[in-house]
Amino acid sequence: MAGRVLFFLQHATYEPAFQAATMGITAAAMGDEVYFVFAFDALRQLVGGAYGQPSSAREHEEFARAESLGVLAPPHMLAEARTLGARLIACDTTVASAATNRSRWRAPWMK
Repeated sequence: MAGRVLFFLQHATYEPAFQAATMGITAAAMGDEVYFVFAFDALRQLVGGAYGQPSSAREHEEFARAESLGVLAPPHMLAEARTLGARLIACDTTVASAATNRSRWRAPWMK
């Protein structure tokens, strides 16, 4: 039974980005209606091209291990989830309060 799944993201480092992306792509592949709701640091990092980058030694190790296994990086998983119908959204007020230059607010991998 398909449902609606929302992921609220405010942190942008590797672990939270990976967790949300893997759960979201799985839910989308199972036919659920998936929304990733971005705010604060996650929103800034997404549009700045740094979403899902490791920030600690442990995250660097996890990132390298995942890469060696051929696992996609979180931004690429989000892009794949979008091909399955997932949507990336943000509140306009949050965008306005977080934006320093709104004309740049489209990540290069987002089509």
